[in-house]
Amino acid sequence: MNHPDEEKYFTCKNFENDGFLFRQPWVFGVQEEVERLSKRVDAMAAEISELKYNLFRLNPTTP
Repeated sequence: MNHPDEEKYFTCKNFENDGFLFRQPWVFGVQEEVERLSKRVDAMAAEISELKYNLFRLNPTTP
């Protein structure tokens, strides 16, 4: 059930990227920004993993 203030969007179930769909110019900017942010998130996730590894390697805990 939709929230009363929620806008409704319709999509095509059988969408095929045949090159005929026109995209608004701003869509390309949003797509580039999402790709850039995704790369930053991946880099941060790798950094967090490395920091966790170093933290537990330097300070091992015994259960």
